[in-house]
Amino acid sequence: MHQMREARWAPYREARDRQTAETKAAAAAQIGEFSDRDLLIAGVTLYRAEGTKSKPHARRETVELINSDPDVMRLFLRRLALVGVTSDRLRPRHPSSAKR
Repeated sequence: MHQMREARWAPYREARDRQTAETKAAAAAQIGEFSDRDLLIAGVTLYRAEGTKSKPHARRETVELINSDPDVMRLFLRRLALVGVTSDRLRPRHPSSAKR
């Protein structure tokens, strides 16, 4: 049964995967290289969506970004480097070690 199902759906998955790859390639070509300004905007947007924020009841003097996507983390690290944050100031933590 499994083999029959796979045989039936494999061509659809392959076509979908090809289309997805083509769409991603076209988008990357359209965007091109990130300028420093683009990187700053992307980093701010990313932090706004995924970062911890200081609140009146929970003051924070650090920047924390929680995300499991390596590409997202690389982008954010590039943004930090752009604004002068050196690697000796970074303290990566595994999410399981975060306070609850």
